[in-house]
Amino acid sequence: MITQKQINKYIKDIKKELLYGTKESRQFLKELKQNVTDYVEENQNADMAQVTEQFGKPSLKPILKNAMPSSSLI
Repeated sequence: MITQKQINKYIKDIKKELLYGTKESRQFLKELKQNVTDYVEENQNADMAQVTEQFGKPSLKPILKNAMPSSSLI
């Protein structure tokens, strides 16, 4: 089972890829964290590999570019 600490690290790793501080990036991270938390609650036997498969690797900027306006990325 995935812990809240692991979820926080995953979100933190993604946060490093963003120009954090913009309204869009804060909203994106908030929604992503909620989505990951919901996924883990619904899939209690999930591991981080499954979370990464479902939501992507933290360093995949092309995926993030599709999710946010380009002006919000580094």
